[in-house]
Amino acid sequence: MMMVFIENNIVKLKITTALLAVASISACTTGTTAPTLVAGAPSTHVPLNYETNTSTAAVISNTAGSTFIVPISGSAPSGPPTLAGSVGTVNHQTGRITLDDGTYLFIDPDGPTLTGAVADGAGATGSTLPVTGAGAATYDYVNSYELGYVVGGQQYYALGYAGIVTGGADMPDGGSATYTGAGTAIFQTVNLSGINSSTETFMDGGDSTVTVDFAAGSATVNMSDFTNMADGLGNPYLVGANPIDQIQGTGLVVSGAQLSGGAWVTIKNGSPVSLLGASAVATSEGTFFGYDPSISAPDEIAGLMLITGATQMGVGVYVAD
Repeated sequence: MMMVFIENNIVKLKITTALLAVASISACTTGTTAPTLVAGAPSTHVPLNYETNTSTAAVISNTAGSTFIVPISGSAPSGPPTLAGSVGTVNHQTGRITLDDGTYLFIDPDGPTLTGAVADGAGATGSTLPVTGAGAATYDYVNSYELGYVVGGQQYYALGYAGIVTGGADMPDGGSATYTGAGTAIFQTVNLSGINSSTETFMDGGDSTVTVDFAAGSATVNMSDFTNMADGLGNPYLVGANPIDQIQGTGLVVSGAQLSGGAWVTIKNGSPVSLLGASAVATSEGTFFGYDPSISAPDEIAGLMLITGATQMGVGVYVAD
């Protein structure tokens, strides 16, 4: 089954039969221009109550996010990958989580174990990313995850994020903010044939930077400064031999607490590189989570991007605070 795993500190998207967890590194949020709350909001705006991931209150929170889904046959993708929205719930007291990505309804009655493992008792298993437990970095309102499941005899691999989404009344209608996530960006290309190749690229430990202009309803995403890079055979690149060093998305559309679209470019040394071919098609989804009263704006953001070419697909994940 396809999954993300670590080998020699390189995160890879591969076909395997096990599921391991990947930890990320938390960061901070800075406001470049003080956002203003939605039109008509009182000057003494009281934000909604957002339970954090570590809350044990007797509260059930609704969650939402996005998922990268690919059908698997044997050791290779058997159909085109897609990005899909997901919805669910989390019971902060019992740990019970549900997640519906439109392909599978996952229900874990008691939540992740200390190592981040999740299972629904019906054959679906996975891990939360970042994992919980000693030494793991976490975010307050969002978690990434990976799942493997079977629907109608078809195997699927899912990689995504979900959390407590920022309410409409807490979204600014002016100003801007920059969200950063040191070490959280991941980007990898995978042959659609499923066959390992040195032409594949694996990059993790990158910095995620998301600049949002709330007034214009647009955002820019930068994934750069990757600390681990290797080819599809697991060989670290010699200095300067990596085909790209940055992924940038511009013109993402902010609608409510969601981001989507944008023009995505793979870059090396500041110049665009057609890594997946001139006819490659990109799509993306992102979500704002929680609330930061110090900037009167969402506290966190996470997103997925998918670039599909003729022979390879590129998948990117970013999380920022």
